[in-house]
Amino acid sequence: MRIWSWFEDVESDEDDLQDFIEDRAHLLNKVLVDHIVWRQSLEQFGQDASLAATWIDHEGQDHVVAINRAYLQSHLKIVRSLMNDLVGCGTEGKKALQSILALQVSMLEEEERR
Repeated sequence: MRIWSWFEDVESDEDDLQDFIEDRAHLLNKVLVDHIVWRQSLEQFGQDASLAATWIDHEGQDHVVAINRAYLQSHLKIVRSLMNDLVGCGTEGKKALQSILALQVSMLEEEERR
């Protein structure tokens, strides 16, 4: 099943598809790193732990969100969606996904050796 079959319907050149793949790959890598860091942090504080992430948006408004087990479960939906986006882009998207996953596994293995 091709997730992004609309790409086939729209006359877009190869550069547009490559830009989309690069964008999704970059975002997936960031989201995976965030997920791993949050999961590891929660594990250090116990089963019912909760962290808080804060940021300031482009309008200068402060935001705070709780990072807990429920949040991580929801966050995995974003990870899966980004992975599906890449798979839906065909061979090049799958190569990008494999590269990101290999990098993540390598980073986790390196961390375990420390």
